[in-house]
Amino acid sequence: MLFFRAGSIWVAWMRQRYLNRASFWSLNEKNYTYSWMFRRLLKLRPKALDFIRISIGRGDDTYFWWDPWTPFGPLYSYLGQDGPTLLGIPLFALVSDVWNGSSWSFSAARSNRQLQLLSFLTTISPANGPDVPKWIINGNTHKSFISR
Repeated sequence: MLFFRAGSIWVAWMRQRYLNRASFWSLNEKNYTYSWMFRRLLKLRPKALDFIRISIGRGDDTYFWWDPWTPFGPLYSYLGQDGPTLLGIPLFALVSDVWNGSSWSFSAARSNRQLQLLSFLTTISPANGPDVPKWIINGNTHKSFISR
């Protein structure tokens, strides 16, 4: 619901309470200032990553390092904690912060994984429109999720 039901009061409250300064994927599930229910949601993130991808529009709602917008999943997990420093991209940068309107802005690749990422990025460019989460089930893309 956090990704697909933007009009929900619950989603609005959760976003305001927990997600107003950080990505859902970056939060510490052991932070006891979060409610018990929210900590349980955070523990389910690895399962959700198998089903969620974000299609980039302008890139202004998607965190470069944390959100699953590439085939590699969250780039912080893919490149490790040194990734932001090695590529010169702040930890909480948005995709739109790294796209300068005509090309990507980052340091040269220093590893095979960085090279794979940079090769992938040359195949895409943010466009006009919002970033859109997609629900992927058995290789098929859906714009919504139904729990039944």
